Amino acid sequence: MLECPFCEGELNSALIVANTALVGLLLEMKVFRADSQDHAAKIAKSVVGKALRDVPLLVKEVCEL
Repeated sequence: MLECPFCEGELNSALIVANTALVGLLLEMKVFRADSQDHAAKIAKSVVGKALRDVPLLVKEVCEL
């Protein structure tokens, strides 16, 4: 593990070999006025997908507010 130079907390890191890295991101988003949990997931994937083109997205969890 690496250490944050500012807060000294542990940082998860990735190994980069030949200018290629495997990176995982966990994003959280609130979706309002969705008809169902499936509809909320589709809305979130659509919004995030516009910013992260050509990146495969997977919905891990949908929670009702």
